Amino acid sequence: MSTGGLGYPPIDMRRTISSLSTASVLLFAGLASGDAAAAVGGPDAFGYSFVDQVDGAPYLYLNITATGMNLGNGDDVLIAATNLGAPFTFYGETVNQLRASTNGFLTSTLGTNSDFSNDCPIPLPAGGGGFRIAPLHDDLVTTVYYQYYTEAQAAAAGFPGQVDGMSVFQWTGSHFGGAANGVNAEAILFHTDGTILTMVATDLEGGSGSTLGIQDSTGLIGLNYTCNTAGGTIPGVTAVAYYLPLPTDSDCCSPSASGAPGCLDPACETAVCAGDPFCCNVEWDAQCAEEAAMFCPALCATCGDGNVGGTEECDDMGESATCDVDCTFAACGDSTVNALAGEDCDDGGESATCDADCTEVSCGDSTVNMTAGETCDDGGRSEMCNADCTSASCGDGIVNATAGEDCDDSGETATCDIDCTNAECGDGYTNEAAGEECDDSGESKNCDDDCTVAECGDGTVNGANNEECDDGNNEDGDGCAADCTDEEEPGTTGPGDTGDTGLDTGADETADSGGGTAATTMGPGPMTLSAGNDTSGGEETDTDGGSAGELPPTDGCNCSTEGEGTGRSAAWSVLALFGLGALRRRRRRA
Repeated sequence: MSTGGLGYPPIDMRRTISSLSTASVLLFAGLASGDAAAAVGGPDAFGYSFVDQVDGAPYLYLNITATGMNLGNGDDVLIAATNLGAPFTFYGETVNQLRASTNGFLTSTLGTNSDFSNDCPIPLPAGGGGFRIAPLHDDLVTTVYYQYYTEAQAAAAGFPGQVDGMSVFQWTGSHFGGAANGVNAEAILFHTDGTILTMVATDLEGGSGSTLGIQDSTGLIGLNYTCNTAGGTIPGVTAVAYYLPLPTDSDCCSPSASGAPGCLDPACETAVCAGDPFCCNVEWDAQCAEEAAMFCPALCATCGDGNVGGTEECDDMGESATCDVDCTFAACGDSTVNALAGEDCDDGGESATCDADCTEVSCGDSTVNMTAGETCDDGGRSEMCNADCTSASCGDGIVNATAGEDCDDSGETATCDIDCTNAECGDGYTNEAAGEECDDSGESKNCDDDCTVAECGDGTVNGANNEECDDGNNEDGDGCAADCTDEEEPGTTGPGDTGDTGLDTGADETADSGGGTAATTMGPGPMTLSAGNDTSGGEETDTDGGSAGELPPTDGCNCSTEGEGTGRSAAWSVLALFGLGALRRRRRRA
């Protein structure tokens, strides 16, 4: 029986008595009433069982004579069908009406007989047919009352949880033959779960000629609580609950979640119920679970007691390297941190703070944790993995020397090439951010060695481009011709010009066709003319009348004399040569 269905807790007396043996229970009942009635019974063929006040049925009598509907009265009267406040299911038959007999029982509308002679014992095919609910069936003269209680009214009356309400039938009067044999009994029908509670407030005959029990409409299935037994009823005490037990769902070691009786281990159930029938007939509650721990230690071992039992996988009396504190085998990924097993953490798998091997996440621990944002972890920087556990890639903004990177500015910058090498003119990569126009790994026909585009007149001599000189312009007459070739004499346009600038190169010069020669030595001192031999063998004189070998006048005059083979200005010629040399130096950019 579900105590949730009836809405009452087991009374204290139940636990005091049921902790004794079955024989003690019967003895106690006999001492209290002068006779013995079974505290529990069933199940019958349909599944109904019963329990009385000794084992938990509550005695909570409701007197409705002032509030209920008077259905009728008399001797041997089968009252017309009464509409119920809600459908009621009994032995699988759902009804909306019931008929009450003044002889102390209820039947379905199929019943046609008031049946003054109680049937003993039941089940027994009854006269008039129909099922029977007998709180006190005897030859009675009574008045019958009916009242329906809503869920709220039932709770206020002491029966909470009756969602579909309850129906109360009450019989008041006497046994046939005299008012001195008073009777007051009732039946409460709980519409939510089909449980029936019968109680006896007055029975001056003590059940010596009465039947208490239930049976189906065939009269073949039923439960007999007591019949024609002196002391079978105890006025103001007797309460009998008939119920369909809920399916067993307890593992024996814990209370039933639904309030069902019995437990799933037959051996343990038998051991417990031998001393406490309530556990198998009414409900496997917390006390039943405690008793199971005593009778079935292997089944109900407590985690931490060192005994493996029940649902325990292990029990090392606490955490060990192989057993978690909850008595399950230690395993990384079980969501239980076991420090003795070497676990730092256990989130049931990889998380942002815990690796799949139950160690704390740390870049460089050689465990890739993608949840924590790692794409690699080689235990430190490697050719394939950066020190921050991201995959090494030129352009990722992280310098990875192991991968051959000199720099990594996430792209080309003034100091770093796009291939993550340091920007340098001559490295074969044109870095525009560094100001390079070209880079052929050195001087080429199209590129100067300062990484600017090769061009005559750019001030950089490019031999690969056939430049002999480059004075930064494209003008002739300055020692470097417009096409970047050397001029043989200043003012010429380059090789092949036969014009005489007047400069003596210092080499022997043929003065005339007669074979005479004149040598001119240039330098800081006066010009010296060497005598030459001609065909006549005479001395050569200059235009001023001086003889050959004499120095020209030097005082007061810085002019040059005109004449073939002489320079217009020796000093100018010297300066021109030094200037030309300077212009011919290669100009390099930083």
